[in-house]
Amino acid sequence: MTPLEIGLHALGATERYGRNGGGMRAYAEAIGKSNGYLTQITQAVSVYAQLRAESFSQLKLLSDKAQHLATIHKASQAAWLPLAQQLIANSWSVQETEQAIDRVKVLLDAIPTWWSIDTAPLIELALRGEAQAAMKMFAQATEIDAKLRTVTIYSHEDSGEIENRDCRARLSFRSRPSCSASRSPSSTCG
Repeated sequence: MTPLEIGLHALGATERYGRNGGGMRAYAEAIGKSNGYLTQITQAVSVYAQLRAESFSQLKLLSDKAQHLATIHKASQAAWLPLAQQLIANSWSVQETEQAIDRVKVLLDAIPTWWSIDTAPLIELALRGEAQAAMKMFAQATEIDAKLRTVTIYSHEDSGEIENRDCRARLSFRSRPSCSASRSPSSTCG
């Protein structure tokens, strides 16, 4: 049996018998493998199954790449397909796969939490090694956001007026609730 076949069988057996059958650890002991190894190959199976669900045309080329797929499992699920495509296209080693995942993770972690963005093009940039401009843009956007942050100081219960404080200029202004654009109620201006 290939590692992916063992992983698939392990997932099926532990799902079927669950805790009553001892789970993954008991299955690992029964087949003479470590629990860590079984965890790794079941992670590879998870990636393989997701790629199959996405109709990845080169799936058969990954059947002997359990270690690579387990490594890909560490990445954001949105990156699994592009990582698998690049793995095949460039014949990556496990180490090269890890380096690509690190590039993707660094870029995705740089995206400000308030910025809703399609990550697919960014993942492609990271995989091509062309993410520096995007990284700089996210850093600048985060810096600008921090400088322009407006904080709600209080909300008047009877009139509905809200006092906001612009932390950058240390100015106060009042507005009606419909005009308020409070960014971070938990922040203080110091």
